[in-house]
Amino acid sequence: MSVPRFLLDPPRVIAHRGASSTHPENTVAAFDQALVEGCDGLELDLQLSRDGVPVVYHDRTLQKIGGGRRGVAELTWAEIAELDAGRRLDPRYTGQRVPTLGLVLDRYGPRTGLLLELRVRPADKRAGRHLALADAMVAQLRTRRLPTVLVLCFDLDTLDAVSARAPEIPTVLNLKAPRRMTRSLNQSLNRVSALSIDVRTISNEIVAAAHDAAKPVLTWTCNTPDTVERALGAGADGLMSDRPGWLRRAVDTWPEAPPEP
Repeated sequence: MSVPRFLLDPPRVIAHRGASSTHPENTVAAFDQALVEGCDGLELDLQLSRDGVPVVYHDRTLQKIGGGRRGVAELTWAEIAELDAGRRLDPRYTGQRVPTLGLVLDRYGPRTGLLLELRVRPADKRAGRHLALADAMVAQLRTRRLPTVLVLCFDLDTLDAVSARAPEIPTVLNLKAPRRMTRSLNQSLNRVSALSIDVRTISNEIVAAAHDAAKPVLTWTCNTPDTVERALGAGADGLMSDRPGWLRRAVDTWPEAPPEP
């Protein structure tokens, strides 16, 4: 697995679901604002609609945007497109819609790095939806020549499926818990291009071990001075934040104490 060029000039500032502390997450409004605030890349979440359209949405249900307890996989793209993804956060964002992957690739792909997280749950794997999502994503990426796309997932099998279909796409394994490099994790590391670790459990040991294997490390979610100190102190190559403008200033002034968010 080659090292993603995007991470060869660390530390990178990545907007977690866009500028999601102030704008409706995973929407054009949040992504546009993140670029204004000086991020190096956009992280976003992908799920597959009932009729096979990759859409940008994080949660298990659509309740947050007025779709009730139904999941993305239970609705067609046309039905999802009718939901308002902004009004419940703030009336100013009324009319924001759930974007499709195609819209995001065309609007942002030529301008910034894209980190696409595939949302895969046990029910998705049982139904084979993780493979359908990988197929749909790869098909859309192959119709475009974009400079920087990384694919993230908590499920290693899904990342293997992406690599089998498109070995040129860097894959990143999401991890929540490890503080040290185990044999199992080391074996997993050989199958991906990079790691992404919860900042609450990132450690100097695991970052050093990943770097020894020439694998960069991302971390989420860096929204406070303490988390920035922890991430940069451990040697993370990319930091994700809901406050990309604040994180930009914090990274640019480190090792001085970062400003309060």
